Amino acid sequence: MTPTQSLELMRAIRGNIVNRLQNLNDEQLHQIPAGFNANIHWQLGHLVVTPALLTFKLSGLEMPLPPEMVAAFAKGSAPSEASAAFPRKVLEAGLVSILDDIESAFSAERFSAFDAYKTSAGITLESAEHAIAYASMHDGIHFGYTLALARILEQH
Repeated sequence: MTPTQSLELMRAIRGNIVNRLQNLNDEQLHQIPAGFNANIHWQLGHLVVTPALLTFKLSGLEMPLPPEMVAAFAKGSAPSEASAAFPRKVLEAGLVSILDDIESAFSAERFSAFDAYKTSAGITLESAEHAIAYASMHDGIHFGYTLALARILEQH
């Protein structure tokens, strides 16, 4: 799969997420139902931050995101006041803009260096191309998690 194909998949998944959440209000996006450890708001931010970490950071490039956003939504973080500081509209816009940033960097061949990284799924990423393919799979996982959260929230 080429980076362009991976980014196309991610754009489709992210569009589906935003469309699916249109009927939920901001209060619902911040709720954490029993049995879950995150909310939809955190899921959105995590989807903005993760591909940037897997491409820009592992390639030794400057992150196109504020450090506060990265800290609030990176792997190992949890919903908090820090994550709540980023409004829904900022996160929804970031879902698209980070992919534009990544696509531009691929087009400019900026991802030449890369520090191999073993993911929590046990997959070792060895290039930015590999990282963005993995990120598209990661989006699918969080899409499913977000759908489950949305279904529960709509029932209450």
